[in-house]
Amino acid sequence: MRSFGLLLVMAVGATIAVYTPLKDLYPPRHEVFALAVETVPAISDYIPDWLTLPPEADPASTAVDVSEDREPVEPVNVETNVDQPVESSVFMPSAISLWIEFESEELRLLLDEMGFTAEASVGDDGEEMVLVNRPQGLDFAVVLKACDGSEGVANCRALQVAAIVFQEIDDGVVASMNRRHDDMKFAKLDGGDLQITRYVTADYGIARDNVKANIAAFVDILDLYTGTG
Repeated sequence: MRSFGLLLVMAVGATIAVYTPLKDLYPPRHEVFALAVETVPAISDYIPDWLTLPPEADPASTAVDVSEDREPVEPVNVETNVDQPVESSVFMPSAISLWIEFESEELRLLLDEMGFTAEASVGDDGEEMVLVNRPQGLDFAVVLKACDGSEGVANCRALQVAAIVFQEIDDGVVASMNRRHDDMKFAKLDGGDLQITRYVTADYGIARDNVKANIAAFVDILDLYTGTG
């Protein structure tokens, strides 16, 4: 009889446990979250004392005084004297003399400096030029170009260094020369002779040494193809 009563009590308890809602067995989720938050230590607990940030400055102590009693500031004079040259950080050699136009006499003096025997002349069409005689090489001429002739002055802004090779050359060879030297021009004349030219412009100014270098480069190519010099 006692065994039957014990079994009955256990059965009733199991039935109650099965039909008891789960929400009554566990606390609400917000209570669990609140409990978790309370148990998490604050971030400040992990900051050592030597890393403590300084207190914030008092805004009143750092404020700028804009009261009317403040003394006025004298304006800065930034006016620049236009007559005084402004120094530049870009290196510009003052010894370089630039030519903005060409003159036959100046060219003759330059060719003399290069060791050539030169003489100023005028062509049949009125063009000014400087003829260069080379006992050990082919003669050439420096012809003044791009001249406007205003106010009785030539005002030539370019020059052409030219020479004529008096021998017939095949058209294929002339074409090959032009492809090989884009700073020179090789042209076959009507009689079959070869004309070699190099064109130099003053642009906004060209140094005398640059003019010398252009003439020297022309002479090197001229001697290369004529076997002279």
